Amino acid sequence: MTLAVLPQPECPKPVPQMPDLALSRSMVPKRDGGSAEDYELREYRPGDPMRMVHWKRSAQTGDLIVREPLEPRSIYASLSFSISPDAEEMDSVLGQLYWLSRRLLRLGVRHLIVWSCAGDGKKYAAQLELGEDLEQLLLLLLHAPADETCAKRAQTFTGQVDWHYEIRPRRKERTE
Repeated sequence: MTLAVLPQPECPKPVPQMPDLALSRSMVPKRDGGSAEDYELREYRPGDPMRMVHWKRSAQTGDLIVREPLEPRSIYASLSFSISPDAEEMDSVLGQLYWLSRRLLRLGVRHLIVWSCAGDGKKYAAQLELGEDLEQLLLLLLHAPADETCAKRAQTFTGQVDWHYEIRPRRKERTE
C-alpha cells in the first residue's frame, strides 16, 4: 500500500501576473461554422454556405452578405517545469505548480502542464480543465519514477498559448 501526500500549495515569488481575462470576453469566428446567437456580417466568400446569407442586408447593399457565427474566445495557458532528482527542488516545483494550477482553474482557464525529464530531454504535456485533472496529474508525478511518468502522460499540443509561466525550484533557506 502506498500513500501520496499532495504538495503544500506554494505561491511563487514574485507572484506572476495571471492571464488577462478580458481576452475571454472577446468574440472570434466559430471554428466549425454552424449557427450561433452572436454573429458579424461580412461579404460572401466562395465556399460560404448559402444558408448563411443574410438576404435582407444583401438586398439592401446589392452584394451577398453572410452571417459569420461568433463564439467567446477562450484563454489557454501553460505551466512548465523540469523534473529534478532533488527532492527539495521537486517539492518546491510541485507546490508552485499546485498553487498556480488551482488558481488558473478557479479563474476558468484551461491550461497545459508541460514538463521535461532529465533522462530523455523530451517534453511531455497534460491538459487540465478540472480540479480532478490536477490531482490525478500530481498523484501520477508523485507515484511513478520520472521516466515512467513521462511515458504515461505523453501528449502532443498544437494550439496557441496566450499565457505561459515557467516554474523554477526555490531552495528553502536552512537554519543551522
